[in-house]
Amino acid sequence: MVKIFAQIQIKPVRPLMFMCRVLVLTALYVGVIQLKAELGGRAPDYVMDVLRFIPMLLWVQDVEGRLRDAGMPRWTMWPYFLVTCFGCIFLHLYHVVSGPATLVLFILLQVPLALMKSRAKSPSLP
Repeated sequence: MVKIFAQIQIKPVRPLMFMCRVLVLTALYVGVIQLKAELGGRAPDYVMDVLRFIPMLLWVQDVEGRLRDAGMPRWTMWPYFLVTCFGCIFLHLYHVVSGPATLVLFILLQVPLALMKSRAKSPSLP
């Protein structure tokens, strides 16, 4: 199974495309949360968890692609992921910020990554 994940090729992601993807994935996440509220518990919880997990997986791929485009080593994705993702989750769980403010904070934490200069020699646009 490890070999399968090692063979996945992450393409570089340019700054503007990265921010567009972050906004779209955030909108998808909000849509899933609204869907859960509309269904009012009629859908199984595991289905809603899977639906919330899909944008997160796509975001992780975009972060890795953006870091690759910026010429950063592959290991730098994990500290960025942990701080951004879990920082927003903990701030929301401990009622430091509300739900919408958490999403705005999540988007704002993406800006420094989007502002990093592209250093890939021959980036392929996705």
